[in-house]
Amino acid sequence: METLEKWWNEYDETLKRLEAVLRDYESGMNPPALVELNNVEVLRFPTQDINHAILLKLAMVLSGANAALILLRHGHVLEQGALQRMIDEANEDIRFLVLAVTNGSVTPLHERFLTAFWAEEFGDLSDVSGSHQSREQIPRKKIRAYVSSFHPTNPSTLNHISTVVAKAYSGFVHGAAPHLMEIYDPAKRVFRVRGMLGTSRVISSTFDFFNFVYRVTVSFAFAARAYDASAHAAQLERELQWLDSLREQQDKARREMRLRGDL
Repeated sequence: METLEKWWNEYDETLKRLEAVLRDYESGMNPPALVELNNVEVLRFPTQDINHAILLKLAMVLSGANAALILLRHGHVLEQGALQRMIDEANEDIRFLVLAVTNGSVTPLHERFLTAFWAEEFGDLSDVSGSHQSREQIPRKKIRAYVSSFHPTNPSTLNHISTVVAKAYSGFVHGAAPHLMEIYDPAKRVFRVRGMLGTSRVISSTFDFFNFVYRVTVSFAFAARAYDASAHAAQLERELQWLDSLREQQDKARREMRLRGDL
């Protein structure tokens, strides 16, 4: 447990450093303002463009990572998995948007995405059921295919891997039976609905969470390109190098745990 706590704290430190970067990104944007929507005041960005969309998605992945870490600390591995699926999808969105900026080409697909992203959910807040507006859902496979197309050597393999990972974690969101069995305790013969602390599932979920912290950091590094933030790009590159060293430590610890039978 002491080793797990050490890694959880290291994840937390990375997320705190990313939060500081987010604050800098925010400072370069027009802040949200109160606007009237059907006689109700709501907060909205006055500038609804691709750069502000990237910022919102960054806030989403960082908030999601912090929430997933809280769940992990309490052993709620099922819910952690569901959040990780949400985080990865938002990471894809960030890369999709950033690549449009860095390549100087906002495609019709990006325009459709942004129109749907900024669209209001309701036309009249005084008549929620009668004024619901169905926003367009851009097929995930199209977003994934666009992002994968920039892989220098093997875009089809990257696209396939991304699809497999997404489908693997979707079972946590939709409650597939194999995923729900993650919270069953065979020793006590019960479903552990108050968390899996003290079990090997928390250990494996701690290793798994590393990948999401890493990918969120990559998303922040991608955004630095879109924002032409060279100092942040260098800082985030150092953060990724530090995470690479942490991965090596964890790989060694994982091998030792397997030899002991802890995993």
